Amino acid sequence: LSTTDSTLTTLSPSNLVADEFNSGTLNAAWQVVNPLGDGSQSMTGTQVHFAVPSGVRHDMWEDDKNALRIKQNCNNADFQITVKYDSGMNQGSQIQGLIVQQDSANFIRFDFNSDGTATLMFVATFTNNSATIRLNQAALDTNNTAPLYMRITRNGASWKHEHSLNGTTWTTGVTFTHQLTVSSIALFAGNAGGNPAFGTAIDYFRLSGGPTGVTANLQAFLEGPYSAAGDTMRMDIRSSMPLSHPYNVAPWNYAGSEQVGTIPQDVVDWVLIELRTDTLASSKLATRAGFIKKDGTIVDTSGTGAVTFVNVNTGNYYVVVHHRNHLSVMSASLLALSPSSALYNFTSAATQAYGSGIKQLEAGVWGLYAGDGNRSAIVTASDANDVFGALNVTGYNANDINLSGIVTASDANTIFENLNKSSRVP
Repeated sequence: LSTTDSTLTTLSPSNLVADEFNSGTLNAAWQVVNPLGDGSQSMTGTQVHFAVPSGVRHDMWEDDKNALRIKQNCNNADFQITVKYDSGMNQGSQIQGLIVQQDSANFIRFDFNSDGTATLMFVATFTNNSATIRLNQAALDTNNTAPLYMRITRNGASWKHEHSLNGTTWTTGVTFTHQLTVSSIALFAGNAGGNPAFGTAIDYFRLSGGPTGVTANLQAFLEGPYSAAGDTMRMDIRSSMPLSHPYNVAPWNYAGSEQVGTIPQDVVDWVLIELRTDTLASSKLATRAGFIKKDGTIVDTSGTGAVTFVNVNTGNYYVVVHHRNHLSVMSASLLALSPSSALYNFTSAATQAYGSGIKQLEAGVWGLYAGDGNRSAIVTASDANDVFGALNVTGYNANDINLSGIVTASDANTIFENLNKSSRVP
């Protein structure tokens, strides 16, 4: 069992890494393969995009392996993969699909493609660079159909290709037997025939038959920016927030790649969410950065939906919420997490936090203690001294305790109110 602190957690026998493509950068598990050097790959925060230009063939065939692709190396083990393509195809010989590879001469190609009038499917196996067609141009739907779902199941030498238009109702395209010592899997975009330009948009790459991931559905308030009027938090630093999470420094030292192109609406700041199997820090299983919004909801980097931990088993976990200048809190007990976890609300009672380590902000409302600007897990005079040393500094600064966008004496006053308060998180 791996305990990697990111979406790169790998728990499947194949060692493949599921990916929701919800970061600003491509996960390190993937390698970009751009044989002609003319393709492009980018991340939107919700999808991975890659595109090839017109006029040149980018295929995966006996005489041409120039398709642009992203590849994961893997173990030779059974798997079930589901891929959602958000891009339709409207010109003949535009192609998007998946390659299961032993080496450059031995692989299986599964794809959606267009003949200019309809969306089609194609499957071929390649042995010593010689193709055997398994499914040829089976019409799936009209031209430019999206989204498109593909599911590939490998059980030893047995292979099953399925497709769907909604991700729920699946139709078998073909089953066959083929020996392959799998070493990598790739997602690709290409063209053939008249070589039209094409760009694919992929929403996710998921693994079945193993951990499917869980969500941490949380609500919390930060004391610093909190206002009792409307039970909401100020968003004064939103325009100066970094596009990448700020938790790559001590004491968190989080190496995740969460990044966005723009800060989503209603966001107050970045937070860091941690899952533990026990109360001890040594039981940490996974970590993800996300956003806390003005109403206290904690969301994934897309700005909507709970923070997702890919490849973590459904089960019971302690959940920790970290913020860069507030005292961390942990759930008072193990929470039952699943792909659709129930809401856990830290704001509703002191007993929601482990050791009641949370502050009453007003009648019936609790939030994280503000004032730990130096990240020591205790609010001390040193935090206030740092504030006085940074007075009138503007922008994204840890000494801006109330997240107003400027360091002032008010930040020090908040620290003095919470002097000697410490995090109850072990």
